[in-house]
Amino acid sequence: IEILEQAASLYVSPRFSEGLSLIKRHQPHLNWLLQTSVIGLVAAERYDTVLSNAYHLLQAHLSRVQKHSVSAALRHSAAVGGRCDLLPPHAQCVLSHLAVRLGMFTESAEALSILHTEAAEAMYGLERHYASLLSPPPDAASVHYTLAGFLTYHYKRADLGDTLKRARLHLQKALDIQKRQLGPLHVSTLCSQLVKAQVLLLQLKTSQCHKLLEQQLRYCETLLGLCHPLAAKMLAVKARLQHKLGNDCLCEELQLRVLAMRQDALGMDHEDTHRSAMDVYSRRRNVAFRSRGRSALQAVGSAMIVCFDMMCAAADRPDGAHSFALSKSLQGMSELVYSDILTLTPLGLWSRAEARNMLDRAQQTLERLPTFALNVVDAGGVNVMTTAELRCQLKDLAHRVMIASSWPMREHTGT
Repeated sequence: IEILEQAASLYVSPRFSEGLSLIKRHQPHLNWLLQTSVIGLVAAERYDTVLSNAYHLLQAHLSRVQKHSVSAALRHSAAVGGRCDLLPPHAQCVLSHLAVRLGMFTESAEALSILHTEAAEAMYGLERHYASLLSPPPDAASVHYTLAGFLTYHYKRADLGDTLKRARLHLQKALDIQKRQLGPLHVSTLCSQLVKAQVLLLQLKTSQCHKLLEQQLRYCETLLGLCHPLAAKMLAVKARLQHKLGNDCLCEELQLRVLAMRQDALGMDHEDTHRSAMDVYSRRRNVAFRSRGRSALQAVGSAMIVCFDMMCAAADRPDGAHSFALSKSLQGMSELVYSDILTLTPLGLWSRAEARNMLDRAQQTLERLPTFALNVVDAGGVNVMTTAELRCQLKDLAHRVMIASSWPMREHTGT
């Protein structure tokens, strides 16, 4: 617990890399600590405080599979702690909404409904607990931040109602408390403002989004420095804003900066790094679709290889299939990468030897992915392919590359 607290304290400072290194060195023991109810047994009186203070570190460091496990452990601890009178009601509420925050990446409608209900119940429980106070403490803001993040992440789901409007209301409540209790130069306030910027962008309120991001980046630089993963998140939203405004060059510059920051701070296997690589890749594909020039295709090919390497590495891990099931970035990566392998390989963007090696790896990786239909774009348009059909296509292409009398197999015609 002391190691976790030390790492968490370092993470919300310019010395964040020391916090990430510390938790990485003690990863097996901290996994055991977080994925069981041990803290509730040896430090029940501050279980909620330990987890609340460690949240920002855990959000940055843990994989989605690990977050899912920690979420399950927190939900179990909150339920058992309540039944056995081991945890006070407000601590149960804090653990419940933190469990929702760490476990909200599921796409199951049933699981989402349960998580949303648990977050709402935690909010009502904390409101009752602090009802007699004129000024609620930061815990009360934290649960509103959880609900705002949940609604923003799942903003396309019609079953959750007007998600963005509801997210704005929760953010307003969170920020009212955070500005008063914590001030603007606090990591929790910065995180709420970041989600607000995301909501503004989704609502196409670009001017308000730009103004807020510039202000928050200045605060982030003062508090954490501009190399911190939270600064990378802000710059990623700024890149999406520039893309929305049609500023492709500035968007490219920001996206590459964020990708480099995340590779350096979080590593190539982190979901945020995957997301950044996908941002670069998908935007370059759109540019190539418009320009249809060979240089644009080569830029796509370069970004594709980065994503291909990430996809293969993710599939090689013991929890590879589970990681793909929880990650929109990896799922999107697999669709685009396999589409472009089928389309770009015959154009000779890589040497014949490189193409053969890539196709071998692509087939091996496909065997380790969960079985699901892929929307693959090939010369005939968009096709929904099963894993078996894609396997046949890759095998056939590998054979054609091997026996082709010339290279490239066909010239780029601008289509």
